Amino acid sequence: MIISASRRTDIPAFFGEWFMHRVREGFVYRQNPYNPRQVKRFSLCPETVQAIVFWSKDPRPFMPSLPTLDDYGFGYYFQFTLNDYPTWIEPLAPLEKRIKAFWRLAELLGPDRVCWRYDPIILTPRMSVEYHMERLAYLAQQVGPYTSRLTVSWLDYYAKTKRRLEQAAEKRNETFLDLDGCGQHGQDLGRFLKQVTDRYGLQLVTCAEHWGPEGSQEGSCIDGRLLKKIFGCQVPVGSDPGQRQGCRCSPSVDVGAYDTCGHLCLYCYAHRGERAVARRWARYRVEAPGLAARLDEERPEPQGLRPGSRIQGTLL
Repeated sequence: MIISASRRTDIPAFFGEWFMHRVREGFVYRQNPYNPRQVKRFSLCPETVQAIVFWSKDPRPFMPSLPTLDDYGFGYYFQFTLNDYPTWIEPLAPLEKRIKAFWRLAELLGPDRVCWRYDPIILTPRMSVEYHMERLAYLAQQVGPYTSRLTVSWLDYYAKTKRRLEQAAEKRNETFLDLDGCGQHGQDLGRFLKQVTDRYGLQLVTCAEHWGPEGSQEGSCIDGRLLKKIFGCQVPVGSDPGQRQGCRCSPSVDVGAYDTCGHLCLYCYAHRGERAVARRWARYRVEAPGLAARLDEERPEPQGLRPGSRIQGTLL
């Protein structure tokens, strides 16, 4: 079993203490976001977990916990999103701090275990292809020697993110372009990406889309081949049925929760806005068996519950 931590929120940035509590307890509850009363229990024992894939834009708060994961015997790698957008799009820590975190993580784990994501690619008249070329060149110079892979994808306009982007665009007299790699823009950026990745010896992959320059591959963020290379895991290679069309990730168990990520990036599909996240944060408990959820305290834990079995729960 592969644990994904997490596509739905930045666990290393905000919930590392909770995750380590679950590791010590040896299990985690995952709630179905579309059926809140459906909860499953999964083992977090090293004998059961083949590997963990962490997703983060700022893993600094979690890095002191990595030696403990090593002591438990877990294999893990990071999908590290490193963009350079204005703070009204990505309200993150200063870029230089995130670059230094990338360096430190790669020094601890090695380049194969820190995958660089430049994702999503957002085009506006101000953030043009030339803008992305300039930022990519700078970022590649900074982190290219510390990784072996660059993953890219274009912005996906989900309904809730589209409304959010349109409102922000109106306030700032900006226009978000829905090009999805088509036409001259995609060709120009694709050629540049090929030059960058060739210069630093990086594998260039795309995420859940068919677009890509010559030499790139349709990538798997939770990559069975990479897991086999790093840890010797025998993991099914292919599409995870729980993910969107076009995703080539190996099957995994995501232990995150929507509406919990404190980054509040403008384009993110995993939150409905600041108020929704604030409501979840107000109910967060580090000792809870599931992130942003708990079982009814008046109902005792079912006896003999096995990993993957169903229980009824209530969402806070």
